[in-house]
Amino acid sequence: MMLETSDKQARIESAAVAPPCAMVIFGAAGDLTKRLVVPALYNLTTTRQLSDGFQLVGVDRSAKSTQEWRAGLTDTMKEFIGHEGEFQVDRIDQNAWQWLADRMSYLQGDLNDPETYRRLHEHLAELDKTAGTAGNYLFYLAVADRFFSVAVAGLGAAGLVTETHGRWRRVVIEKPLRWRRDDDDRDQWGEVVPGRSASHCRRDRADVGGAGRSESGKAYFEHALALPVRNKQSPRD
Repeated sequence: MMLETSDKQARIESAAVAPPCAMVIFGAAGDLTKRLVVPALYNLTTTRQLSDGFQLVGVDRSAKSTQEWRAGLTDTMKEFIGHEGEFQVDRIDQNAWQWLADRMSYLQGDLNDPETYRRLHEHLAELDKTAGTAGNYLFYLAVADRFFSVAVAGLGAAGLVTETHGRWRRVVIEKPLRWRRDDDDRDQWGEVVPGRSASHCRRDRADVGGAGRSESGKAYFEHALALPVRNKQSPRD
């Protein structure tokens, strides 16, 4: 047990902390969010790789309050205890989970409705003021690939993917299972996200097969969130 504790502490001390940001999940009520995205973020929380300026915003058509979304994710996390699958744990670190849950907020919205992006813009601006997210946004599209272009166009129209004054914006898409491995990713990105919106933000593609387990997912989000980090920063106290 002492060796395991020492190993965990060593990982914490050597880990880079991601810069402040708001991470927005489109498809927040879906299975991918529950079984990959949130467990991966929980793992980053346990190793203290998310800054105090991190916020997690869920967007979905499902009629939920923030409290209901948070409670549903909490129940799903409890179901993982002692079970085999994508995310395996013996126990949930309640302090780490509470830290992450306290940073969750939820917006009901339709990706086809411009009002969704207007309200999201207002919400993110408020988080910049009150939660220290520093104007950095990561948008994770945990939705069917037919909505990729809809979502990015909506974000572009709302001015949410334009990088100014050192503030970064990223769009992460889940690679469709039919994504052609023998073609240039840039060409395929242009097919699913056409137009100028695609050129105004950094984009990353998550491989469903490669990030099927929580540790692989953790490594992916560690990369996506910490790209600007070049030197080790001190973990939060």
